[in-house]
Amino acid sequence: MGRLLYIIGNGFDKAHGLPSGYWDFRTWLEVHNQELLYDIKDIWKNSTQLWSDFERSLGIVDYRSVEEKYRDYGLVEHAEGNRKLREAHPEIPPSEHHAIETKLKPLVKRIRIAFNEWVETLNQSIERYLPILNLERNAFYITFNYTETLEV
Repeated sequence: MGRLLYIIGNGFDKAHGLPSGYWDFRTWLEVHNQELLYDIKDIWKNSTQLWSDFERSLGIVDYRSVEEKYRDYGLVEHAEGNRKLREAHPEIPPSEHHAIETKLKPLVKRIRIAFNEWVETLNQSIERYLPILNLERNAFYITFNYTETLEV
């Protein structure tokens, strides 16, 4: 007889009661990093939609609003920007490249750091959540989770 294959995603965490959705990350930011949450809301104007499809929404930025917001701070100049940005987004005028480089890259890095901190808090609380499934130990597993729920 063949071995079972389990494919595990965020629904696995949620089924165990772990608050691991992107809205839960937003709620965590309200308490632990309000400045970052403000900056996210400032760049992604439709922040409610942002959290419903977080990964996809991070790629949808109103570049013109970024340019307008940071022009007064001298962050938008007639810079050529980098080649990768020009190739990936030919619709963005070169004058906006500098704002994107100076504001969005650091913001994405801050989001990544905060996200990792949040996941670590989830991992520290996993043991409070009892396993609801009796999974076969000798099965194969493919996991798309960012938490360690499966390991517990």
